[in-house]
Order: sequence, then structure tokens, then C-alpha cells
Amino acid sequence: MKREFWTLNRVLTLLVYGMIACFVIGHATPTLAVRTKMLFHGYLRSSLTAQITKSKEHGDHGEAIYFVSPSPVNDSTAAAALAQHTILLPDHYRVTTFGLSFAEMATSMG
Repeated sequence: MKREFWTLNRVLTLLVYGMIACFVIGHATPTLAVRTKMLFHGYLRSSLTAQITKSKEHGDHGEAIYFVSPSPVNDSTAAAALAQHTILLPDHYRVTTFGLSFAEMATSMG
């Protein structure tokens, strides 16, 4: 009797390895980490097309700061967020790297 190629164990193994590969690829470089964070925050167009540049400044704990241009949100949305003291705007990100890179929205650069 011939064994079937696509067994449940094989499908689950491929699924797990695929998820691990997506995670590693999404955090392989600081720029990809910023793009991954923007994608998961719902900024699809900006995550694919925005220019991401590294700043000379560093965060509170020595993290690198990366700027996104153009900003994923328009000026009126940014002004409303600042008026409501919601200061997490997706313009700049702190990136920590230890093997893989992990990005988070930065509230300030210093």
C-alpha cells in the first residue's frame, strides 16, 4: 500500500517551519523590523513604500532610531493625536538588535 505524501504531520511541520521563517525574515534587519511593525499596526502602504533612514541619535538605552518618510499618518491626524496627548506617532521607531532586530514606536528620541 502506497503512503500518502501530504500527511497531517507533514502539513503541520511545514506550517510551523513557515511561521518561523516568516518571523526570522521579518526581523532579519532593522529596516525589515520597522516595516514588519508598521505592517502589524495597519500601515500597509507605508510598510511597502516608505523610505526608512537611520538617525544619528540613539534612544534612552542606546537603541538605534529609524525615521519613516513620508509619515504613515497625515498632518491632521498627527495634530489630533498630539492634542489628545497620544504621542505614539509612527514617524520614528526605536530598534533593538541582538541577533534579530525588534522595533517599537518611539515617544521621543532622547
